[in-house]
Amino acid sequence: MRLLPTIQAGNRASFYWMLYFAGVAVTLSIIGLFIYLHCSLSVKKFYFTWPVNLLRGFLVLLYWVFYSPVFESLLSIFRCQGGRHFIDNSLVCYEAAHIFFMVISVIFSILIFLICFLNALVYQETQPVPEDALARYVLFAQ
Repeated sequence: MRLLPTIQAGNRASFYWMLYFAGVAVTLSIIGLFIYLHCSLSVKKFYFTWPVNLLRGFLVLLYWVFYSPVFESLLSIFRCQGGRHFIDNSLVCYEAAHIFFMVISVIFSILIFLICFLNALVYQETQPVPEDALARYVLFAQ
């Protein structure tokens, strides 16, 4: 699903920035949950399951729903028209704020790609069959 043409047609820069920062926030949440789970699982008495379920929910949403819109919004920071960003005209291209957002976009695009790549390697079957006992991917099953 492509959201940027709709945002550009409506001339709504605030929606663009909400999508941009939502992608950054979800990526930071996933990385934070990875770190929290890594530290927590090293303790022998770890009884909480909510971080695992929350991480699984974030991974499913990022992988199946938000990958294309967030990735597109992160990469669209590089598109300029007439020396200004093509959606947010207040952002002058290749100046301090634009360069900062370009660096953030590169970092988070790579992180999102790696997270989704690892998610695909770990949880996706090459030949999914619903009755298969070896199927690894279960969507919010409890």
